[in-house]
This record gives sequence, C-alpha cells and structure tokens, in this order.
Amino acid sequence: LAISDVHGEENKNLYDYLNNNDIDLVLILGDITDFGPLEFANTFLDKVSACGVDVMAIPGNCDPAGICNVIDESAFCLHNNVVVYDDVILFGFGGSNPTPFNTPGEHDDEDIYSGIYELLSNYKDVKNTDVSKIEILVTHAPPFNTDADKIDNFDENLVKNKDLFKKLMNFNPLVFTNMMIMLLVFACLDIMGWFIILYGIGYSLATVARILLVYVDL
Repeated sequence: LAISDVHGEENKNLYDYLNNNDIDLVLILGDITDFGPLEFANTFLDKVSACGVDVMAIPGNCDPAGICNVIDESAFCLHNNVVVYDDVILFGFGGSNPTPFNTPGEHDDEDIYSGIYELLSNYKDVKNTDVSKIEILVTHAPPFNTDADKIDNFDENLVKNKDLFKKLMNFNPLVFTNMMIMLLVFACLDIMGWFIILYGIGYSLATVARILLVYVDL
C-alpha cells in the first residue's frame, strides 16, 4: 500500500484498513509532517508499524531537516537507497525540485537527476538478469507533464520536474524489450533491411519526442 502527503493529520480509517486487510508493506511517499514537528512523524510511523506491516518512507518537500533520522527510528528511510523486497526492487529518492513555495525539502534539479541516475545505474551494474524483479522508482516529486504534476488554484500549474521525467525515459526497460522482439521477428522473416530502416525512423521520432517532452513546455 502506498500513501503520501499525510501533512501531520492522522486518519483512523488508515489504521482500520491496515488491521483488516492483508498488507505486507506500507510505502509513505513524503510530506509526513506539515513543516514539522518531527515528533508527529515518530508517533505516526509507530502507529502504522503497530498494525503489523513493514514500513518504508521517504521525505517530502514539506518535511523538515532530520526527518530521515526520525523515519529510521520507527521504519526504514528509503531516501537515496535501493531495497530488495520479495520480488520488487525499490529505488527511493525524497524531497522535490524547487517549487514556488520555497519549502525546506527542495533539491536542485541537477541533484535529483544525479541522485536518481546513480541509484538506477549502480543497480543495473549488479543486476541479476536470471531473477525477474519488478523495479519501482519511489519519489515524492511527480514526473514532468503527467497528471500528478499539477497544483490546483495556482497560476504556475506545473512544478515541472523534467529531471525525474528524464530518469524514466533513460531507464525504460520496455523500450529495449520491444526492440529485441522486433529484431527477432524480422530476423526470422529474413527482412533485416526493413528492421534497420524502421528502427532508424522510430529512434529518430523517439529522440524528437524526448526533446519535446523534456525540454519544451507543451
């Protein structure tokens, strides 16, 4: 179960749901507090853990300094960490890129880019391809130009986390998988020339799409 943006408010329905359903892991995706106090995070995480579930969390942009230490007291701070949980690989990076609100847990775009890039690339260097794992990137900041990247009732309607979007584009296993399936099919049909032509066209269009989606405000 994944939740986010608690903002210092408890909800009894959450505890009831955890106690009455078969939940193994709760992922808390940031903004546990509303600019503090840290004591709330302690209390909240302890209550969630008491429901008999594993708990992992990342900080949000509204969480104050010291939040990761508090998380580790009652749960596990996934920020800047990679964790294997059953058949899932979790990559965590908390906080957000700069927002119009100047909140405490903000990072420069390049810091987010380099942090997530290092997490993903280091894992791929040691990845065991013989064991199938589902890979999940756990962040507080929403990817650029997605439905999650909205701010209601604010003139600047996008937080514009283009760097996070670049991570998803650079580490998309589905693109590589589809290319290999195409290669196999075209090889069996003995028409490799067409594969090269179509792949060249597709790659060019994909490159243009990446530039438009990442670098141009649509």
